[in-house]
Formats: sequence, structure tokens, C-alpha cells
Amino acid sequence: MNYLSNSRQISLVKQSLESLNNCLEQIEYNIESGKYGEGDRLPSERTLAEEYGVQRGTVRSALRILLDKGFV
Repeated sequence: MNYLSNSRQISLVKQSLESLNNCLEQIEYNIESGKYGEGDRLPSERTLAEEYGVQRGTVRSALRILLDKGFV
């Protein structure tokens, strides 16, 4: 079996969390700045992922967090 070392696993988790945090910040900023207007639909997950340079799953997680916070 091919297992990653602990340090590599930690590194990947840190990168994932950084991507998620950056995505959250960008979406929040774009909402607050008026790029995405109140009542407007947000762009698709695919579009947001391409715009922010992250995977669709990262965008999906960010949107879930924002929904839970009542931000969207």
C-alpha cells in the first residue's frame, strides 16, 4: 500500500484549509462589495471554483459555512 507520511498528510490538510479560508474570504468580500447583489443568484460552483482557483468541493464547503453563518 502507498501511504503518505504524517508530515505530508499535515501539509495537505493545511493547504486544504488555506484554500477553504481564502475562498470564504473572497466570496464574503464579493458579497459585501456588491459584486454579488442582495437577492441575486451566486455564480455556479464551477464558475466560482474557476474564478478562485480552487476545487468545486472547496467552493461547496465554503458556501455551506456561509449558509450556516446566515451570510447567504
